[in-house]
Amino acid sequence: MNEITQRFEYSDGTLKNKLHEFNSDELAETEYRRATYVGAKILKNSEIKIESFKDLQKIHYLIFHCCMNGQARFEIVT
Repeated sequence: MNEITQRFEYSDGTLKNKLHEFNSDELAETEYRRATYVGAKILKNSEIKIESFKDLQKIHYLIFHCCMNGQARFEIVT
């Protein structure tokens, strides 16, 4: 095992739960909140100009990409 593997995985290859949360629903919620916070912080500290719907899609991806699993679809509702 190399240093990175030891840091993030147990010897059987299972990823370590660094949040010490054992309820899967609570873990998912915590990960979502942390990822959203980080994305929003990056967005707040940047000078992004929103000029199109495509720009909003990029922002949405920045904030939520780790939680979407490729399932998000953008539709224009009329």
